[in-house]
Amino acid sequence: MRALAIDFETANERRDSACAIGLAFIDDGVVTRREYRLIRPPELRFHPGNVRVHGILPAHVTHEPEFPEVWREFAGAAAGRVFVAHNAAFDSAVLAAMLAFYRMEAPPVTFACSLQLARRAWPDLPGHRLNQLGAFLGVPFRHHHAGEDAYACARIALAALEALGETSFAAARMRAPRRGGGRAVTPGRRAASRSGPVIMVRGSRGDVWRVRVSMDVGGRTACDCPAGRFGRVCRHVKALADGVVDDVISCEEVELSAALARIRRQLA
Repeated sequence: MRALAIDFETANERRDSACAIGLAFIDDGVVTRREYRLIRPPELRFHPGNVRVHGILPAHVTHEPEFPEVWREFAGAAAGRVFVAHNAAFDSAVLAAMLAFYRMEAPPVTFACSLQLARRAWPDLPGHRLNQLGAFLGVPFRHHHAGEDAYACARIALAALEALGETSFAAARMRAPRRGGGRAVTPGRRAASRSGPVIMVRGSRGDVWRVRVSMDVGGRTACDCPAGRFGRVCRHVKALADGVVDDVISCEEVELSAALARIRRQLA
């Protein structure tokens, strides 16, 4: 079994703002190599919420290499491996966005999600965040340091495979689920506008939800989490209206500040 645990930290809400990468190479069920690199993102705009999470500042990356140089260093060793990430929806999106920004050829990568794997292995745990699983398994690491997180991800994924009695990563089963596709509108409920920017947020259990910000006059912002699907203003939307962005993964089409201002006006 050849796999590669990967973790990104980002400078702001954009997925093409990677400022750090961590890698943990897995060979025959053992972590054989660990790497960590700081990355100078395309734009030196660091959101305070992101900085509070990982502690990386513009001064830390000003003189660091950009993504193409960092990626080329590991591309050969990474080729042919299954990529593993904790909440693969986020890290796979960051990788795709960085490759796209620099117009680099995207390698044929298959992602497995250690979050989904851990949920299958230990369904009765109160939570499956990286730090919770690390404490449960006795894996010491520094949370939100990309190198440490990648190592923890690798250890957790291997432990989950062992707990399940499996010997390889079944990527299709472990991929983080896509949210918000093809759901019917409850009868009698006014449908949310399908136009407008989308804010991706991480839920309390590691799920990824889409908050669609309506730009229509009289429209409303809606989240595809369970509460949002029943027409309620969910806690994700309320947090965004209050300016809390710690769980924001990305904001598409407009700047996050403009989307937040729109949500605040709708809830005022």
